[in-house]
Amino acid sequence: MATLFMILVAAAAASAQSVSRDLPDSSTAGSSFSVALSVSPGATATYYAIDEIVPTGWIVTAATAGGDFTSQTGHVKWVVVSGAASTVYSYNVTPSLSASGSVPYSFGIFQFEGQSDSLFIGGDSSVAVTAPPIQDFTITLNQSSISIPRNFSKPVTVTITPLSGYNQVVTLTALSVPSGTVASFSPTSSIPAFASTLTLATSPSSALATTIITVKATGADNKTQNTTLSLAVTVPPVCGNSVVEAGESCDGTNFGGATCATALGGGSTGNLSCTFSCSLDTSACTPPPTVPVTVNVLQDSATLGVPAAQSGQTISWNLSQPSKLAITLVKVVVNATVTAGQLSIQKLIGSPALAPDLQNAYQFFTFTPTNIQDNKITSVIVSFAVNKTWLNQTKVSQSTVKLNRLVNSTWMPLVTSKTGEDSNFVYYDAISPGLSVFGINGAVTAPQCPACPQSSSTECTVQQDGSGIQSVTTYTCSPQTDFECVQSTAPQSCCPTCPPPGEYGSCAPEGQRTRQAFACSNQTEFKCVQTTESQACISQEIAEASIAMAQQAINTANSQNRDTTVAEGILQQARSALAAGNYDQAKSLADQARVSSQNAPEKAFPIPGGPLVLIAILAAVAAAILIVVLRMKGILIFRHKVQDHCYIGGEETILGFRCEVCSQRVCIRHARTQNGRVFCEKHAPKGPEKPKGEEKPKPPPKPPPSPEEEL
Repeated sequence: MATLFMILVAAAAASAQSVSRDLPDSSTAGSSFSVALSVSPGATATYYAIDEIVPTGWIVTAATAGGDFTSQTGHVKWVVVSGAASTVYSYNVTPSLSASGSVPYSFGIFQFEGQSDSLFIGGDSSVAVTAPPIQDFTITLNQSSISIPRNFSKPVTVTITPLSGYNQVVTLTALSVPSGTVASFSPTSSIPAFASTLTLATSPSSALATTIITVKATGADNKTQNTTLSLAVTVPPVCGNSVVEAGESCDGTNFGGATCATALGGGSTGNLSCTFSCSLDTSACTPPPTVPVTVNVLQDSATLGVPAAQSGQTISWNLSQPSKLAITLVKVVVNATVTAGQLSIQKLIGSPALAPDLQNAYQFFTFTPTNIQDNKITSVIVSFAVNKTWLNQTKVSQSTVKLNRLVNSTWMPLVTSKTGEDSNFVYYDAISPGLSVFGINGAVTAPQCPACPQSSSTECTVQQDGSGIQSVTTYTCSPQTDFECVQSTAPQSCCPTCPPPGEYGSCAPEGQRTRQAFACSNQTEFKCVQTTESQACISQEIAEASIAMAQQAINTANSQNRDTTVAEGILQQARSALAAGNYDQAKSLADQARVSSQNAPEKAFPIPGGPLVLIAILAAVAAAILIVVLRMKGILIFRHKVQDHCYIGGEETILGFRCEVCSQRVCIRHARTQNGRVFCEKHAPKGPEKPKGEEKPKPPPKPPPSPEEEL
């Protein structure tokens, strides 16, 4: 009986030990959700271990009570070594984007003290996963039609609302705008959610007609949404006819039923007046007293008085407790008449109900207005402060902090910019299209090492063995040093200052010169070791050989009838440098002379005497050719030209001729010619006899003829 009793007690104790999983009814792929594990160790177990396993590809992002989710991917582990007690653990997990349908969730195990084998975690064993909603946005207008007189302008509010976390830049454009009308947006583009003011301005030439304008919103990913606006251009009102027409707020004493209370909000008193442009003048109206701003520090809340305001006005409130309530300033721009009321701000403890998890959240708060609805708001500027201590503890980067607005159970990040900081807080501004629930968060960035100081070292000193030693200080930064610069100093071998090298010796005939020097490196065990350094040089023999080669090149060029004047001048300089012992310069000049002779041009006139002699020779050749031609034609009247002087009849002539019969020398004036032949007077052929008694008178003496005359 005792044995049976013990068995029953053990069975009861085992049945009391359990781990049960609680999963949500449904989840969305890519969106995080929380899983709870209820632990009941029973009365006898003092220690236990739990190894929860999530579906493949799912990511665990957080775990309570020190649960380990980083050492093994896809696992969350808790180990209790003593004092086991009933508790509830939880962790956050994000399904993979490819997950869909009913996903098995029954792989986790646990083991309590006294159990011989591990058991599977009980409770929910599957979860339904739906595909993530398609990210998109919507576009709405605060009015579907508008009437504008010629030469007037009116605003229309365009609101862009994101769907499923859409965060691409959206750009606004207006299509089918009639001629004479200008449409402009402010801002033209932004990241949803945001509101933009579409201003339609007509001109005197705008057609009096109704036009359907298409307002188009285009995302950076090319997604588009359109809506339409009916624009009616009307005749401009006639101010001064006591009739309140379109585009007029009043006319004369006709205020169209408006009062100070309707113009400035309930509680306003006084008398309205109408300006010359038929618009209301509220300068004589007395608005109701403004409810003072109060901040309840104990409850982390604020109650703000809202004064009455007209369209286009800005209402602002300054708050001064960032250590309790993160909000420091609120500005609301209204697009319609707002009556006096209140605006409450309440700090929330944790994420709002039914809101998804907001990672790395700093603070949540909600706005509750009594008289300012979103359709009366153009934009809201929320200034807030984030404590630097929180930023440092959570490792959240200042540049990632954002204000998020809860829209349709989805956190929508707003355009947020850093405006400044002090010793305790970092300050930001964010723009929202309306008032609702907000949350401040940021992204954790991977720790990075700062810029560490440069390494430094002491002077290298010489030890007894001649080697060098110095102390080197370095700085290291790594995850092992918690991303901080850690200093370390250690001895290090170094090369001491070696003696300077000696002077180079004279240049050897082979073109090398040497000197004694000292070298130090790790191969010499950081000691100064004497060595010999060599350097290429130009010896006297090399310079003389270069000059000889240059002279040979010049001789070759001269034999080829080339002008080597320049080369010979350079070679002369080389010889002078050689005589002065400057062998480097002598070789360089000799090489230049050799190259110059190889490139020397041909001589223009190779005949001695130059161009004048050449001209004379050419003239003589031409004259000889001319004489031959004239004789062949029988024009010349002489042959056997004699260069001797002759004296005939006591007269001297330089040129003479020989008679073909007697070979006697005859002056040209006494010569006779016939058929190109020359004769003296004695042997000249006889012609017809002259009549007797007639004697030819002697001509007067003539001077000796010139060569040209003889020719």
